[in-house]
Amino acid sequence: MKQLIVTMVAVVIAFTVRAQQASITADRNKILFGEQVTLQLKVANLPAGITLTKWFDTTQLNQQLVIANKSIIDTIVINDITTYQQTLQITGFDSGVFTIPPMDVATNTGNRISTAAINIEVLSPNITGMQGLRTMKDIAEAPPTLSAFSWRSVIVWVVLVTLLSILFWRLMLRKRKQLTTTVATPYGKKSIVEALMQLAKEQPNSAATWHVWMHQADRLVRTYLLDTTGIPALQCTADELMIWTNEFIIADEAIRTQYHL
Repeated sequence: MKQLIVTMVAVVIAFTVRAQQASITADRNKILFGEQVTLQLKVANLPAGITLTKWFDTTQLNQQLVIANKSIIDTIVINDITTYQQTLQITGFDSGVFTIPPMDVATNTGNRISTAAINIEVLSPNITGMQGLRTMKDIAEAPPTLSAFSWRSVIVWVVLVTLLSILFWRLMLRKRKQLTTTVATPYGKKSIVEALMQLAKEQPNSAATWHVWMHQADRLVRTYLLDTTGIPALQCTADELMIWTNEFIIADEAIRTQYHL
């Protein structure tokens, strides 16, 4: 009886050990350069109480093929039977037949479960039917052209720049102009400033001389304003001249200071 029980236990243990399976499968065994193969690493039928202490060593795959992607290890338990599985995406960039050697896992009972070896063939693409590459020609640069609209724009800008340059030149010339205008005075031809200074020294002593002095002073001042500011003083009435002078002084304080207005 004891011998029968021992035999039955041995058979159960042997069946359990044989039922524990490790496998590695591929969705295809031939690929072209750069294409990917899906590998599934799987350990199935582990009874309750048996756990894995070592997983497949996938680093040895990198010696021949390239691991493009690796999933986590999934654990599936059904009726106290545990299955572990993991998915790898591998590819190759050298032609030839590459063998994925047997890999094993270890359990907490000290048992080691191994897979069978599989072959993956990497093929070179067939380029015999491809047409030869044509020689690339240099890109010819077209000479720049101006449309009619562009020409009109250029002409308008040239005219505007020319007018602004002339206006600026005239303003600068007016500011730099020296007081060299001469007028006929009772003292001979003198500059306006000299004539005004000479006139200021005189003291009219009669109505007649006062009238002459005022007339001479008025003409000199109007000529001075025309020469220095451009105000048409010789053609203005006294009221118009006051308006012109006030506007000029308000508009340009620097000129008033320069010409002592």
